[in-house]
Amino acid sequence: MKNDNQLTQLAENYANLEYRIHVEKDECDGQVCWVAKHPELLGCTADGKTQDEAINNLAQVRREYVEILLTEGVEVPLPMPYVEIYRPWCSVPSTPQVQLPASAGGYHRIAPPQVKQVA
Repeated sequence: MKNDNQLTQLAENYANLEYRIHVEKDECDGQVCWVAKHPELLGCTADGKTQDEAINNLAQVRREYVEILLTEGVEVPLPMPYVEIYRPWCSVPSTPQVQLPASAGGYHRIAPPQVKQVA
């Protein structure tokens, strides 16, 4: 089992990956606000008075969200690759790696996302 420092560092490394961000205009307490979320991290959302504030708040929430997943032993979803619509190809790296502190053994190989078919 990883210690708290290792979990915190691993959470930081996951949180620094380039997750997609969706920002939408919404209403919060009767006023216009912006809500930012990561489609890959179900339920990981943050709001703000401006788009930038919502995105900045999301960065903090993302780290906390990932740390909770790791603490609970839940697999952390990887970012989905960005694909440009009008290109017939895209370059996706092979299995991503997250840097752990040297005391934790260097790199941690992340399993590729699993695709489940729905009947």
